[in-house]
Amino acid sequence: MLSQFSLNPNLKNPFVEFDLTHSDILAPSRELVDSLQNNFEDGNILIIEGLVPESLEYFLDQPAVRFSEWVPPVEDHEILNDNILSTHPFWAFYPHEPTIRRFQHHLRLFQESWEPLQKNLFPRYEYKRRYWSWRMNQMDLGYLHLDVPPLYKEHQMRSFMNLSRRARIIEVGPSLESLIAKYYSSEKLDELKHLNATDYLQEIKSRLFKKLKLDEHYLPRHVLRLAPGAIWISHSSLITHGIVYGEKTVCLETRIPAEQIRKKERIFSRILEDVKHQRSSTCDDFKVHQAQSP
Repeated sequence: MLSQFSLNPNLKNPFVEFDLTHSDILAPSRELVDSLQNNFEDGNILIIEGLVPESLEYFLDQPAVRFSEWVPPVEDHEILNDNILSTHPFWAFYPHEPTIRRFQHHLRLFQESWEPLQKNLFPRYEYKRRYWSWRMNQMDLGYLHLDVPPLYKEHQMRSFMNLSRRARIIEVGPSLESLIAKYYSSEKLDELKHLNATDYLQEIKSRLFKKLKLDEHYLPRHVLRLAPGAIWISHSSLITHGIVYGEKTVCLETRIPAEQIRKKERIFSRILEDVKHQRSSTCDDFKVHQAQSP
């Protein structure tokens, strides 16, 4: 494996590595399929190497663009717009129409080859929805955060591939469940039981990240160096994460019908209901260290 980890001893290790370089991805073994599915449903982060969609080399060779402010992800339907006018989102990245046309061509090849490869690895899931987003800009020093999903009933899977020849450096902190267990009493999180999933997570972020500034000072974290072409897969609302440095990446987000999650206690809506009422394990996954005075 080319990806590397610096693990914090005060924090549970969420990473599970899979090197598929010499595996038959067109007909993966049942053992591999079971391991991928079980670890994903357990809330772990899957690190996969050796999955090579068509045109990967093209994207690895594309220059990354540095912007002074955060640039939102660009969805594939925006990039594939045939009307290459000044309003096309990729003029800011590659300001030449022939370059954008080539990008569109390779984007189609890439996406059309990745989807069946990933489907082979998770054959028991029928994706209800798919969302592709491209982030071809350099980023650094993002704070630890939890992604807040819109209201939906499916279980989320997000797959990110590093499209740079340089490592993508990512920090990973405690899980949503362990954060809530840690601060349930002190921050009066029982007051939030009535909220829907989106509002609940927004309030968790407000009370724990903004008020306590956990993202900046107190949360222990692992550091992941994601190798060029490597993938990480997770449910990004279940574990804190933030980017330290990265140049280019693409995300395939899929929604899995809840009834297809084999471990019923791991369905996202069930996890939220359990943590709201403290029915989940109150395991002490991490230790909080107070910031030191200068």
